[in-house]
Amino acid sequence: MTVRSVATLILGLLTVQLGCGGEGPKELEDGRLFVRNDTSAPLKVTAYCEGLGEVHIRVEVGERKEVFGQLLPGGAKVTLHVESEGSPEAPYPAAREHPSYQDLEVTVDGNTTVRMYGPLRRAPHIDYEIRGE
Repeated sequence: MTVRSVATLILGLLTVQLGCGGEGPKELEDGRLFVRNDTSAPLKVTAYCEGLGEVHIRVEVGERKEVFGQLLPGGAKVTLHVESEGSPEAPYPAAREHPSYQDLEVTVDGNTTVRMYGPLRRAPHIDYEIRGE
């Protein structure tokens, strides 16, 4: 087999592979956005979504709280700034007074929870995961 025939074969297989799949792009579902605080300090959350504006909420340790209090359109982009009220597990006293924080963007696709977790000893960032429900 020549290099040209191998390249033609690969290109043909890629064309077939890309052409299959049937449904096209997935339509994102409307949903609600929640923040769950599995850290050791209360969290202050600032959320922004175009068309809804900016909201501020406080999420206590162990609490799961809805961010906007309403259904959000599928595909909506929400920007979150999450900040702790101190870092209680920091190894030295001066660091305990400094907040940890995380900035992230979430795309709404059904009900979604942003889980903030882990010890806050690694200031300035907070670990997180995004879970669909």
